[in-house]
Amino acid sequence: MEYMEFIEYVRAAMATILGDDKIVTVKEILKNNGQEYDALLITDKDSNISPTIYLNSFYDEYVSGKESGEVVREIYEFYEDSCNDFIFDMDVFSDYSIMSKKIVFKVINKAKNKKLLKDVPHITKMDLALVPYCMVDNDSFGTATVLIQKSHLALWNKSEKEIFEAAYENTPRILQAEIRNMNDIIREMFMDDLRRKQVNGEIGFDIDINLKTKELMEDVGTDNGIEMYVLTNNHRSNGAACMFYDDVIRNFAKEHKSDIFILPSSVHEVILVPAIDGLSKNELTLMVQDVNKEELSAEEILSSHVYIYSYESEEIGM
Repeated sequence: MEYMEFIEYVRAAMATILGDDKIVTVKEILKNNGQEYDALLITDKDSNISPTIYLNSFYDEYVSGKESGEVVREIYEFYEDSCNDFIFDMDVFSDYSIMSKKIVFKVINKAKNKKLLKDVPHITKMDLALVPYCMVDNDSFGTATVLIQKSHLALWNKSEKEIFEAAYENTPRILQAEIRNMNDIIREMFMDDLRRKQVNGEIGFDIDINLKTKELMEDVGTDNGIEMYVLTNNHRSNGAACMFYDDVIRNFAKEHKSDIFILPSSVHEVILVPAIDGLSKNELTLMVQDVNKEELSAEEILSSHVYIYSYESEEIGM
């Protein structure tokens, strides 16, 4: 089967399995950076709330040789598991007095999300856009997120200004900023890997982990005179937004008494580099572009540009 035939086959099969009590449809879901996915939506006739089952990866399994009936069985089991976990109280979501405490913002690429931004309230920052979303608690799977659409503003009878006022207040409180030295992060990674290898018997317990870690740090050339720091949030998700928190980068620049290069590592984090003589913005830009090309999924890319925070003017620019 070709892709569209497969999508219709799955929809029809699930409709037959679930019977007349359920409405089974396929909807195109627009994700970050213009990435589009086909999702199976299964709703009750008196409710439009449904877990989202993305079908693209299931088609990849079919193309790789899995029988179509086996794929449908896997989708059905996934749906059953999702129903057990998926509890969404629309009455609570409709109550702005409750949801206003859960509204936060993230940052995405403006040009790559033109289609998405038509339906989403946003604030433009250089080549980026701040967009609001809700963090919804669930006992089964932790915290889910719901991107706020312009239609939600009508539901709540609130303006974009009011939504962002809530987001600016909540985000630094709920998603607290963290800045860590890149060398410390690399050192921890090496040490954790060495401990794992000792437990698994890959290396002996006579190995001095601290000494071995120091050797590995020297091998990768971490002592190159360039200080790098990772800025993200305590959830390690959508942490690049921390660059727009009040005073976070300002205080960091004051501590280092210099301008700060801001490298958009991904939507989840940025790298802060105190500006020193001889440090080339062009080289940093190439570094960002290489990471975007080689290391990130299409959805995780934030920007290919390097930003700079001016110690003197206390502003971020491109």
